[in-house]
Amino acid sequence: IYEQVNEGTSSDADLMINTSMFPVRRGSTFFRYPGNTYNSLPNLLEEKNYSTIAIHPDKGSFWNYVNGLTGIGFDKFVDFFSFDENSEMLGLGISDESYFTQVVPMIKELKEPYYAFTVTLTNHGPFDSIPEEKKVLGLDEELDKNEMGGYFESVKYTDTQIGEFLKKLDSEGLLDNTVVVIEGDHTGVHKYYNSSVEKLSNKEDWYLDNGHHTVPFIIWSKDMTEGKTFDVKGGQVDIMPTLLYLLGVENEKYINTALGRNLLNTNKSFAALTNLDVVGDNLTEEEKEMYKNIMLLSDKMIRSNYFGNEKN
Repeated sequence: IYEQVNEGTSSDADLMINTSMFPVRRGSTFFRYPGNTYNSLPNLLEEKNYSTIAIHPDKGSFWNYVNGLTGIGFDKFVDFFSFDENSEMLGLGISDESYFTQVVPMIKELKEPYYAFTVTLTNHGPFDSIPEEKKVLGLDEELDKNEMGGYFESVKYTDTQIGEFLKKLDSEGLLDNTVVVIEGDHTGVHKYYNSSVEKLSNKEDWYLDNGHHTVPFIIWSKDMTEGKTFDVKGGQVDIMPTLLYLLGVENEKYINTALGRNLLNTNKSFAALTNLDVVGDNLTEEEKEMYKNIMLLSDKMIRSNYFGNEKN
């Protein structure tokens, strides 16, 4: 799916995933409007008796996560200070390996059913944090010293740690009757280091930025017998309605508040981007203008605390 973050970058992704609202057009929503009310994923799941927790390896003050995520509706927020002070550090903070190892017992303590929102740090720019002894790809020297090579190694590292995390959850019986969702907050190597990647002498075409900044959106369950890839174009605001549909939450609970759509049963293939472009298939100019205006409308709704005032 397409990234739709604005100036709040990672915090904007947390907002969109959990509220299906576009972030404000200037600054960070979590810093400017941390106390807003939303018809959010945690709030809707709490109506179904879910316990909810947001677990961040960052300090809660970073992007004002602690206030932004508790404002969205999470019962509990856990940050850097709840982890072992001797945790292995890589790049921006706690390594994914150390982080996931400590997250498993936190999840095990949760009252079922639960929604646990977790974030990783290691696969993040400047993509120079993987030490030599943890590198496994055997890249040539030029690529290894380039951000692209660092990106490849960090993606491989995080992919491995997600796999180990799932194994640990399974060994604790925590994957039974569980849905695992993996998504990206924003792109990295192409967004910030494309000029460096272009200098590689043996680069392949797919190394280069094609202008389409997309991130993963994977939905998985242990009981799935067959996977399926959906080619529909969508964005991060579409994650919440898609998941609520799969979890059986009634459509009328969110259809009039979510600005995204369920990607599994839509006949529209598009995404509105933060630069106000709209990418999609078979869209009229009127439709593109409407989708752009929805993004601008979200800015006004957040700045006015629309849902909070609606209840007053």
